[in-house]
Amino acid sequence: LQELLNLYPEWLENNTEHPKYVVYKKQCQIVQDICDIFNGTDFQTEGGKVYSLLNDMQETGPPPDDIVNKMSQEIPDAMKGGGGVPGGGGVPGMPGAGEQCCIQ
Repeated sequence: LQELLNLYPEWLENNTEHPKYVVYKKQCQIVQDICDIFNGTDFQTEGGKVYSLLNDMQETGPPPDDIVNKMSQEIPDAMKGGGGVPGGGGVPGMPGAGEQCCIQ
């Protein structure tokens, strides 16, 4: 989340005319609020607030594509694939790319 938070200010500054600017600004604030909780001393007692904020974030939709793409480029290769869930790093016991989950 901290990495996500670090990417928002520059994106917001460079995309003030984007049609979803207000939504993305709200996302930035939500991520900031969550990071503030985790960086605080009482984070263990704030689970309900974090849950609520995560729900708020989900309601706003995904972050800007530029941010998502930048974050995915920074994921170490060892975590990107080679079986397992797509992009999941080859988690043992998980189906490989293109395979169905046994629960489906």
